[in-house]
Amino acid sequence: MKISLIAMDMDGTLLQSDQTISEKTTKKLIELQQKGIKIVLVSGRNYNRLKRYAEQLQLEKYGGYLIEVNGMAINDLQKKQREVLERLSIQQARELFALLQPYEVETQYIMDDGLYVHIPEVCMQEKKKLRKEHHIPDDFPWTAGATNVFFDARDGYARIMYMEHASEIVEEINKVGIPATAKQLEVMMKDLSELSDTYWIGRTTPTWLEIMPVNLSKGKALRMLAQRLSIPMSEVMCFGDGENDLSMFEVCAYPIAMSNAMDIVKQKAYTITVADHDHDGIIETLKQYHIGETEENV
Repeated sequence: MKISLIAMDMDGTLLQSDQTISEKTTKKLIELQQKGIKIVLVSGRNYNRLKRYAEQLQLEKYGGYLIEVNGMAINDLQKKQREVLERLSIQQARELFALLQPYEVETQYIMDDGLYVHIPEVCMQEKKKLRKEHHIPDDFPWTAGATNVFFDARDGYARIMYMEHASEIVEEINKVGIPATAKQLEVMMKDLSELSDTYWIGRTTPTWLEIMPVNLSKGKALRMLAQRLSIPMSEVMCFGDGENDLSMFEVCAYPIAMSNAMDIVKQKAYTITVADHDHDGIIETLKQYHIGETEENV
């Protein structure tokens, strides 16, 4: 098995539950880069929220890349060149706002350095109750995350703008994020399926739904990058855990699902890691297949 490029999702895959990359994983990924294997971080996050991990893995030094926001942008860290492929227009974002309002769920319209946030009254009342019960500081954002009712969106987003009307959206959007219960998202996925010709709609976790332009995906961006690097997809291995990773699984030769991945992801995998993201699942699999241990990977 010759592997020249390893692409990895972040949350639930490379990152542990505490949002860190283990020392063991960091050391191994740097060693692989020293042997000439390209490392690509492929995430729903943008550059601001990936920068510290890229620095930790020394991607700039070894010619690594970022594929940001599920394929919205390709970032060549060594050349400091960031290519944005497509965004949601202001009109599209406003139309989605109107379309999503009846569901009475929190919606986030995410940009490079900020986000518009709409929190319906039914959600706000629940959040107020929880803030009081858990003594959450007054200056802590009201925003939810992929797995939490409250998430500090200031990590990567300098501007958090709470909104009530579609007309308040005045900038192009990278993606729409929707935190809700698994049951709510299942209903929304079914209802919104009629928009599949215009938008990519999928879950990164059972409680976080994302909407993006249909022409963007992690897989399309990964294939584009591999072609530019003259690396055949037969020499690409990728790791993931969510629905937004399935497009990568479709294009790379060795798609690996984390043991903590969604079932639909496991069904499409070449194999499944023995360990989960909290126990160096990626590294254990790389060792299992002797990646970087033979001359053909040097």
